[in-house]
Amino acid sequence: MHGYLGIGHIAESMQDSGRGTYPQRFRMEKPDAGGGKLHVLKNENSSTDKRKTIMALIVYNRENSRPQEVTYKGKRTINLDSRGTVYLSKTMSIELGILGGGRVNFAHDDETGDWYICRADDSEGFIVWKDKRCARFSAGFIVQRLMRQAKVERKSVQFMMARMPVEIGGVAYYKILLSNPILR
Repeated sequence: MHGYLGIGHIAESMQDSGRGTYPQRFRMEKPDAGGGKLHVLKNENSSTDKRKTIMALIVYNRENSRPQEVTYKGKRTINLDSRGTVYLSKTMSIELGILGGGRVNFAHDDETGDWYICRADDSEGFIVWKDKRCARFSAGFIVQRLMRQAKVERKSVQFMMARMPVEIGGVAYYKILLSNPILR
C-alpha cells in the first residue's frame, strides 16, 4: 500500500525545466525500504507533468540517529587518534583482562598484513593506564602504521575487533579488523 506524505516543494536545481519551485504530491514507492529508514518518493503529478521526480528520503528516528558512541557501546572496538593514544572499549578491555591497568602487545602477520593485540604478561608490553572506563595507552609508532595501512587520514578512527581470538602458544591474539574503519 502506498502512503501519501502530502504537498512538497522541489528546489529549482532539481527540476528539469528550471521554472522555479512548485507544489507536488509524492507517493511513497517503497514504504518500508531499509527498515523504515529510506523512503523513495515518486511524483504523483505525472499525468499532468511529464517529469518524473524521484527522491531518496531518509527518515531519522530514535533508533537510527544515535551517536556512534551509543551504537558501538558493548562492542569490541579499538580507537586510535593521531597523537598515538589507543583506547580499547570496556568490553574489549575486560576480555583482555586489562581494565584498570596491565600491559598489551601488538602483533603483525607479515604474510597477511593482519594486526593483532594481546595481553602481555611480561614487562615489555605497552603500559595500560589505570582507568576504570576503558583501557588507554600510548603507542604512537603502531598507531601511525595502523592508520597508514587502513588508509585513514583523519585525526581519529575506530575499528571493530574479532569476536574470537586466535590462540598461539597459550596467548590469545585478537585481530584488529582494519578493512572497515569507522570514521568519527
